[in-house]
Amino acid sequence: MVMAKILGSLPPKYHSFISAWESAPETNQTLNNLRERLLREEGRLNNSEDVNRALASMSISNETSKEKVQHTDGNKNHNGNKKRVTCNFCKKPGHLGKYCFAKKRQSRNAEKNSKELNNKREPDGE
Repeated sequence: MVMAKILGSLPPKYHSFISAWESAPETNQTLNNLRERLLREEGRLNNSEDVNRALASMSISNETSKEKVQHTDGNKNHNGNKKRVTCNFCKKPGHLGKYCFAKKRQSRNAEKNSKELNNKREPDGE
């Protein structure tokens, strides 16, 4: 009677344990055996839950790492280490030459000067 109450009050995760207990020989179905087997089962289930949590955590961590890699593959400048990157044009930290404002400004000025020189070289009347 006591064992039936104990087994009936177990949560659903003990369903397989209950099936195994009920299929055991009646001579082995004592209160002491039930207590010992329940303690072992609890330890096994807790260990299993800990492993599942650890695996889930690792999975989430791996997905986050993969996302970071995917985001940085296309543009190496945005990898979170901007302070370590130094521009090969202006020598300032925090950006690369292809994103350098000074380089872009110089390029625009050179293009503007080139157009002005071409306009001055062309004869006005022809």
